[in-house]
Amino acid sequence: MLPEVFVLGAAKSGTTTLAKWMAQYGDVYIPDEKEVHFFSNDKRYSNGRHFYESFYNSKNGRVAIDATPEYFHLPDKVIPRLFEVYDKET
Repeated sequence: MLPEVFVLGAAKSGTTTLAKWMAQYGDVYIPDEKEVHFFSNDKRYSNGRHFYESFYNSKNGRVAIDATPEYFHLPDKVIPRLFEVYDKET
């Protein structure tokens, strides 16, 4: 399963607090490693979609969230990768 929601933002803008608040709801799932850095980290991205999905295997019907603020600062790298992983045309 892939996440349905992304939390992006600048450093020290409250993304960790927001993620913690959202995680308090039983229907929201955030992996233990909140900042997955899949789309922004070349090594992680090269591991493929199944590697990324492995962070969300425990979601059990909940809304999955990737809270990696760094994505906000790397749109030229992240957006094409999002389209590729989510099988969308750019």
